[in-house]
Amino acid sequence: MGVLECCWTKKLSRIYVPAEPTVINVAGVESEVKGGSEWQEYVKFEGNLVRAISPYRWFPDTRFPLTDFQRGEFCACEEEYSKTLLQDLEDAGRWPGWSGSGRCPRASTKAEEGRRGPSPLS
Repeated sequence: MGVLECCWTKKLSRIYVPAEPTVINVAGVESEVKGGSEWQEYVKFEGNLVRAISPYRWFPDTRFPLTDFQRGEFCACEEEYSKTLLQDLEDAGRWPGWSGSGRCPRASTKAEEGRRGPSPLS
């Protein structure tokens, strides 16, 4: 079984653009003065993006048969993001309010549970 997701995406890129030189006339002598250069963002790609989703991380509405999942009220997909990617998404305005969520709890091993007792998260 294969699961595909179709979503809208916009990929930006940066390009170094030198400014046009300015011609000045001093005492009848023309000379060129270099202008300031700058980085500009441009849209590299904007459109539909089709990507594969792991069927083990896909959760359709179980009240309907798998072949008719689109009739359900929901369809979820579990994804993992790195901390730096979440910060980049927040800076771009696509995931506001993430920085206040704090750290994720550390998973404990069975040996550590023996020393401290059972984990409050389990």
